[in-house]
Amino acid sequence: MAIDGTVEVAGRLASLVEGGAGVVVRRMSGEFAERLAARCSEAHR
Repeated sequence: MAIDGTVEVAGRLASLVEGGAGVVVRRMSGEFAERLAARCSEAHR
């Protein structure tokens, strides 16, 4: 499953905001993938 999205941020804190957002997105994507895999494995039992 591919998930894609973009946001453009400008200003003095843009790099900080973008970096933090990247961490959050990676964490959320990882949690989503783990939960999806768990549900799929339960469905095949």
